[in-house]
Amino acid sequence: MGQNILLKCAEIGIGCCPVSGFVNSTINSILDITSEEIPLYTISLGWRKNI
Repeated sequence: MGQNILLKCAEIGIGCCPVSGFVNSTINSILDITSEEIPLYTISLGWRKNI
């Protein structure tokens, strides 16, 4: 599912960046995820800026 989000963002011109290596307990708390679920990575999205 994550790869599909990245591909669609590229197609429609939205900037995105997958992020891993975070503290699971913090993400679980923010997203209200149970300890039985494990987040693999998050995806940051935003409008691209021409540099």
